[in-house]
Amino acid sequence: MANALMVGGVFLLARDTRALAEWYRRHLGWELAYLADEGAYYIELYYRELEHPDQRQHLVFAIMPGDPGDPGQVTSSTIGSTMSTQSSLACTSTAWRRRR
Repeated sequence: MANALMVGGVFLLARDTRALAEWYRRHLGWELAYLADEGAYYIELYYRELEHPDQRQHLVFAIMPGDPGDPGQVTSSTIGSTMSTQSSLACTSTAWRRRR
């Protein structure tokens, strides 16, 4: 069996993406960026592994509109579209990034 090398992202479905993004801002201090085309919020979180402290890693945390009780509505194309939009924004905006 193959092993996962890393987690590239965490994608949550929420009926009220704005309220959930606000919860993460209030309780964790995360300023999530808004993707108007997707109706989603996201942040890139940066970290370093103990075994490789010289290499900075990151993962995407996103809140996407949807029904959390219906996992069948999220497809790889939905996630791919959101990640593609996030990648282009990540190159141009640094105000919301968490740096360690």
